[in-house]
Amino acid sequence: MFNFNMLKTFLLNLWESFVGIPLVLCFLLYLCDLLSLLLRMLPLRFQRQVVVELEHARRYLKKFQRKLPPGPMGIPVLGHLPFIDSASPHLTLRKWSKDYGPIYRIQLGKVPVVVLSDPQLITMAFNNDNVTGKPPLYVTTGIMECCGIISVDGELWRSQRNMIIRSLDSFASRQHLVEDVGVNKLDVLLMEQVTRLLTQFDATNGHVFDVHGPVRFSVSNMMAKILFGRSYEDNDHVFNRQLDLCDKGASLVQLTNFINYFPFLRYLPDFGRPYSLLRELKTEHHEYLNDILSDRVRRSNGDSLIDLYIAEIRKDGADVHDKETGKQMSHVLADLFGGSTDTIKQTVKWALLHFMTRNDVQDKIHDELDKIVGSKRRPDFHDMGKLVYTRACIMEAQRLASVAPIGMPHWTLADMTLGGHYVAKDTMVIALQYAVHMNPNYWETPNLFIPERFLNEDKTELLKQSHFMPYSIGKRQCPGMDLADRCLYIILANILHRYNLLPPRENIEPSYRPLPGFTLSPRHYMLRAVLR
Repeated sequence: MFNFNMLKTFLLNLWESFVGIPLVLCFLLYLCDLLSLLLRMLPLRFQRQVVVELEHARRYLKKFQRKLPPGPMGIPVLGHLPFIDSASPHLTLRKWSKDYGPIYRIQLGKVPVVVLSDPQLITMAFNNDNVTGKPPLYVTTGIMECCGIISVDGELWRSQRNMIIRSLDSFASRQHLVEDVGVNKLDVLLMEQVTRLLTQFDATNGHVFDVHGPVRFSVSNMMAKILFGRSYEDNDHVFNRQLDLCDKGASLVQLTNFINYFPFLRYLPDFGRPYSLLRELKTEHHEYLNDILSDRVRRSNGDSLIDLYIAEIRKDGADVHDKETGKQMSHVLADLFGGSTDTIKQTVKWALLHFMTRNDVQDKIHDELDKIVGSKRRPDFHDMGKLVYTRACIMEAQRLASVAPIGMPHWTLADMTLGGHYVAKDTMVIALQYAVHMNPNYWETPNLFIPERFLNEDKTELLKQSHFMPYSIGKRQCPGMDLADRCLYIILANILHRYNLLPPRENIEPSYRPLPGFTLSPRHYMLRAVLR
C-alpha cells in the first residue's frame, strides 16, 4: 500500500538538495496529499511499484546529498541572490566560507555555484580542463557577444589565448637597441610614460592633490602606447572620454546583477536602465576601438601589441577585413585594454594609499633605493632583481587590495569530484581570492601591511607564496601578469625614489573601504608628494 510519509520524506530531501531548508513546507504537504490521493486510486500492484521506485530514488538521493558540498539556506527561484551584499559580494562569500568551509555551494537564480577559498582546491580546479568554461551570465559575459578572450571558452578561447601569449612574448622580448646601450625598447616606452606621471606629481609642488586623475591617465596612456601604438596628451578629450566609459562600465558589471540570471528583467525600468546604459557605453567604446583597428590593419609596423596580434590572426589564415573577425579583434582589444588598465591603476592607487600612512615602510624603501640606485639616476629594470623590499611592498599592496576579490568565475564542462565533493557539469566555480589573501591561517595578522611576509629570514630574497594569487591561477590565469608586474614596479619604484608621500593632514586616517564594482577601487583620496 502506498506510504504517504515515504513520499513526503522523498520530496523534502529533494528540496533540501537543491534549495536548502524548505521554506514552502505547506506547499509540499499539499502536494503530498494530492499525489497520495491520486496514487491510491491506482491498482494495488502499481502502488507497490511506486513504493519500490521511491525507495530506490530516496537511497540515490541520500548518496547524492552526502557528496554535495555544504552550503547556506536559499529560497526558491532566487536562491541566495537576496542574501548577498551587492556592493561587496566578496564579504558575504567570505563569511559563508568561514561558516561552511573552503568549498561550499550556493544557488544564484537557476545557476549552481561552488565557491572555493582554499589555494590548493583553487589550483586543483583551475588547472583542470573541465573547469575552463565561462558561465553564461547574461550581462557579465553575454554583453561581450561570445567574443574576446575573457568571456569565451572552448576552441575560440584556446586559439585566442595562444595568439595573445605569442604576441605578448614577442612584444616583451624585442631587443631593439636604443643608442647602442642595450636597452629594451619596451623598457624605454614604460620609462617615458612614468616620466610624464612624475611631471604631473612635480606640478603639485608638494600641495594636496587627488591622485586618481594622474594615475588613471598615466597608466591608461601607458597601456594605450603598448596596445595601440599611440599615446595622448593630458587634455585629449576623446581619450579621457574613453577612460570615463571604462570606469562607468566597470562599476555596472556585477556578479549579483539580477539580469544575469533573469534576463527578462531588462524590460523593467529599474533593472533595465543600468543594462541599457552599459550597452550604450560598450557601443561608444567599440566605435573608438574599431577606428584604431582599422588604422592598424592598414599600416601595422610591429610597434604595438595589436600589430603583433593582427599578424597572428593573418598567420591563422583569417581575413582581418572580415566583419566577424573584426568583431572578435575589437573585443580582444577591449578586454586587454580594460583588464590591464583597471588592474594596474587600482593597485597603484591602493599602494600609494598604504604608503602615505606608513612612514616606517617608506623609510625602508628609501634606504633600499638610495643604496641600490642612488640619487644620480632613476630606478630601471636592471634594478628590479635587487630591490626586493620595494617589490615585497608592492606584493603586500596587491594582497591587501585583492583588486579582483572573486576573480573571474569559471564554468564546469563535465561532472567532477573536487575536495571529496561532487560538482556537476554546468556549475559556476568562484575562486574567492579575497578570502585566501585575508586568511589568518596563511597570513599572520592579515589586516596589517607587513611586506616582510614576502621576504626570507635575512631579507635578501622574495618568497614564492602558493596562497598569493593576484592574477588568479591555472589555465585561465592572466596572460599579461609579467607585463603588469613590470608596470607596477617601474611606476611605484620611481614615485618612491623621488617623493615622500604624506597624508593631506596629520592624524587623518583615510578610508580603506572600496567602491563597489567588479574590481575593488579605493575611494578618491588626497595626498602630498614632497620631493626628497
